[in-house]
Amino acid sequence: MESVQLPAGVILPSRTLFGFPRGAALIVAVEFWERYSFFCVLSILALFVTAAPAQGGLGWSEGRAYSLVGLYTGLMYALPVVGAVFADRFWGYRRAITAGCLVMLAGHLVLASPASVGLGFYIGLACLIGGNGLMKAAFTVLLGSLFDDRDPRRDAAYAYYYLSINLGGVAAGVATGWIGGRYGWHAGFIVSSTGMAIALLLYLLLGDSWLGSAGRQVQRSTAKRAEPRSPAGMARRLSFLLVLALLLCTYELGSYQLFATWTLFIQNSVDRNIGSFVVPTTWITSLNFAVIIPATPLLAMLYVWLGRRRCNFDIVRRYALCLLLGATALAIFGACAALSSLGGKPVWIYPAVGIVLMATGEMIAWTSTLGAIYQLAPRQLLASVFGAFVALTMGGSGVASSWVAQFAAPLGLTRYFFGLAGMSAAGAVVALLIRPSLQRLLVRAGATMPSGISQ
Repeated sequence: MESVQLPAGVILPSRTLFGFPRGAALIVAVEFWERYSFFCVLSILALFVTAAPAQGGLGWSEGRAYSLVGLYTGLMYALPVVGAVFADRFWGYRRAITAGCLVMLAGHLVLASPASVGLGFYIGLACLIGGNGLMKAAFTVLLGSLFDDRDPRRDAAYAYYYLSINLGGVAAGVATGWIGGRYGWHAGFIVSSTGMAIALLLYLLLGDSWLGSAGRQVQRSTAKRAEPRSPAGMARRLSFLLVLALLLCTYELGSYQLFATWTLFIQNSVDRNIGSFVVPTTWITSLNFAVIIPATPLLAMLYVWLGRRRCNFDIVRRYALCLLLGATALAIFGACAALSSLGGKPVWIYPAVGIVLMATGEMIAWTSTLGAIYQLAPRQLLASVFGAFVALTMGGSGVASSWVAQFAAPLGLTRYFFGLAGMSAAGAVVALLIRPSLQRLLVRAGATMPSGISQ
């Protein structure tokens, strides 16, 4: 079989699938099943721990459930920075992914067993957190390593990668809502373990033939191949990414309400009836992912159309728009909570609109962010920078949300949601105010403002 030589020294099989390296298609498929298993657990976690023991749950209070979901998701996204160091410096991406998937599968199997009502519950979650930490950043960088730096297909591949995450989220919400609702919480955990097993099987069976040598090298051995950049210029680029991370933290603090306060509010205080049918809560929350499936390619085409007319939004403007959409979504939930506090029961369509708006903001932010990190980070530390960015944004926001959630009960959900909405709106204003300074920072670093998919 003929191969092509990439500038980074990676040997790939020459055969493609839908115009992309077959390895990219494999990564997208494995990511779908891995995220499917992740969101199966996350979509029912708060419901499981607050359900009465007679219903197969743990009987926790809502406040304790909020803290668990925030801490669990926060650690899920914080620990990849540790796994990234191992991948960059010691193991290489491929071995880090294999080890991470094996540990995650063990965690899913523990949660699916009867032991999940005791100590096994914490062991299972710990395995999921640790396994995800080993493989998450490595997966993201492995995808980028399949393309030349000037290959326009790389941004499209990241868009499909992001799309696979959300397809997994939709499938997880539907599967756990239907199976878990009929056969119990442990059936939902069994469904999640099945998805992880498929992900690992695909990776082990097809990895060698579809990925070639990509991801086998340890990055310290190829650091000399990285493009020359001055320490001062690199510090400015990383400072730019740090500002983006702080802005995104503000948005994610609101987004993290989806599987905690929003889920339990929809379950307990929203009219979910369509005629005689009661819509499962997980179906409503899965709209967070469903809207992104048709919207991602449309957004990519919009970026191209705007770029050709020289009116393309740069990444800071996109972040501002993302934060405004998040503020609107939180304000909708605040209004629904106000109605509920007066004895009313808001119809499910209003929270659904809020979820769609929040998902749209997330899509705008993250489809731009992946390419921006790959563009600005040093090549020999790509996984570490990806991991650090995710740790600060998703991890830091998750941990912060577990702390902030303790104010939901004393403040009341109305003031709590409106307070988060005001913070998100303020973040949008700050982003626009500091944009000129960020442009100057990148000019001094010899870089241009990232523009995401259409760059």
